[in-house]
Amino acid sequence: MFKIIYFFIIGLFLIGNIYAESSEVTVIYVSGSVDICSGDESYPCSKAIEDMTVTAGDKIITAQDSSIELAFDENKKNILRVNPESEVVISLKDNEKVELTKGEVFTTIEELPSGSSFEIRTPTAIAGVRGTEWLTKVDEEGTDIEAFQGTPYAKTIYENGKVAPQETIVLSGHMTRVKRFKPPSALMPLPGRNQKRLRIMQSQVRNHRAQAILRKPPKAMSPKPGMGAQGNKKPQLRKPPIPQRRQPQL
Repeated sequence: MFKIIYFFIIGLFLIGNIYAESSEVTVIYVSGSVDICSGDESYPCSKAIEDMTVTAGDKIITAQDSSIELAFDENKKNILRVNPESEVVISLKDNEKVELTKGEVFTTIEELPSGSSFEIRTPTAIAGVRGTEWLTKVDEEGTDIEAFQGTPYAKTIYENGKVAPQETIVLSGHMTRVKRFKPPSALMPLPGRNQKRLRIMQSQVRNHRAQAILRKPPKAMSPKPGMGAQGNKKPQLRKPPIPQRRQPQL
């Protein structure tokens, strides 16, 4: 009995490690000028390039008319887009994945482990989700959370730095604003121009994800030896038919 329990615990530990090892943050798209600054100040900042990996503590700074998209899983289904003139720090602290200190990010989350969520910390709020698409924006007065598809949630950060336990659910097609040390505002309908902008971002992110998968397919999608790109057996080449001699017409 003891051996069974022992191997059960070891199995759970290994499963946790497998998931942790597959959780990596990869740059799938870069437009314009984007700096990646290491948490270690002894290293200079470098320009972001596609397919590079960023780690906890790295700071991402986008210039004017520049953006970057990051995949938080191997299958590239959990993607965060950092829009122009924004600053983000990679956290990877349990559910809290990034800290947004300036500007805005668009997030699309499709595949999370059971019981987990994807959270973004700002100076005034926590914006999180368990599967949806939404925009988080920071300015001097507070944080805007715009729900494009699905239902993200918002939580206030108190003056002492603690996070409010209450979650305010933001319905799809609505938005809320969280001012410093204040609870989220009442939900407001998302203006049509905002929805149009989010729809464009959604389309761009999906296209960039498809391109990234073509460049570097996930291991689960890589074709096996002797298989084609779609995982099927290579087609057998057929010999061309021998042309028949035409009989002279009488």
